[in-house]
Amino acid sequence: MSSSETTIDAIRLALGMYQSRAEIANSNIANASMPGALALRADFSQYQVMLDAAVEGRSDGLRQAISQVREPDIRPLETPLNLDAQVSELVGVGVGFQSLTEALNRQFGLMRLAVVGRN
Repeated sequence: MSSSETTIDAIRLALGMYQSRAEIANSNIANASMPGALALRADFSQYQVMLDAAVEGRSDGLRQAISQVREPDIRPLETPLNLDAQVSELVGVGVGFQSLTEALNRQFGLMRLAVVGRN
């Protein structure tokens, strides 16, 4: 697997993680006015292991591992819902998503330059 493919696959995996985080934060914000609502949290440890491997250059099987990723384990916590924390989470997800899409655009730009050359 080339470096470009590894980068694109890692970004795709991270974007999926950010999408799940955004969906959970949106759900938590929507339920904030419900009496006794508990915050939902997701376990992204399987994502993190693969992303760490990609960063360290151990990309063997990254594409296959990504195809086998399950949905994150989402469960309610036994803590009351903190609306400020959820809004902060959503803002953080937006910033992370934006930085990843910029990285993806740079990667595609480099690939385009390699294919068509400089005009």
